[in-house]
Amino acid sequence: MADKASIAAAALILLDEQGLAELSMRHLATALGVKASAIYWHYPNKTALLAAVSDAILSDAPALPTGGWGLAVRSWMEQLRAVLLAHTDAAELVSAALASGLTTVDPTTAPRAVLQAAGWSELDARWSAAAMARFVLGHVAAEQARKRLIVAAVLPSNTDPLDTAGFRHGVRLLLAGTANVLP
Repeated sequence: MADKASIAAAALILLDEQGLAELSMRHLATALGVKASAIYWHYPNKTALLAAVSDAILSDAPALPTGGWGLAVRSWMEQLRAVLLAHTDAAELVSAALASGLTTVDPTTAPRAVLQAAGWSELDARWSAAAMARFVLGHVAAEQARKRLIVAAVLPSNTDPLDTAGFRHGVRLLLAGTANVLP
C-alpha cells in the first residue's frame, strides 16, 4: 500500500518524465501499481496532490547566504529558478498549487525575513517577496514552455531562448526598483 509521501514522490517522478499534462491520478495509480482509490485515500483530489508535489519541489530550495538584503534576495531568486528548472513544468505546477492555498511550503518565507531584518514592514516585505516570486515563476514557466515548443518542433531550434542573462536582467530591475521604493 502506498503512503502519502511515496505517492507524492512518484507523482514528482511522473511529472519529470511526462509533464504536467500527463500527470493524472489514473497514470499515477498505474505507475504505483495500485488502484486510483488508494491515491484518493490520501489525497482527496488532484489539487491536493499537486500541492504536495509543489511542497516537495520547493523544499529543495537551499538556505540564503548572509550579507546585505540585495545579495540574499538575488541569491534566493536564482536558487528558486534553479529548483523550478530541475523539474518538468514545475513553474506551472507550483503557481497553480500556491494559488490553491493548499501548500505548506511558502517560497517567500526566507526573503520576507531578510527584508524585514533590513527594516521593511511586514506588509512591504510580503508584497515585495510575492512580486519577486511571481517574476521567477513567470520567467521559468515561459522558459519551460519555450523548451517544450522547441522539442516538439513547433518552434525552430534556433529560436532565441529565454535564458539566464535575461533572467538576471529582470532580477536586477526588480531589486533596483525595490531599493528605490522601500527603506
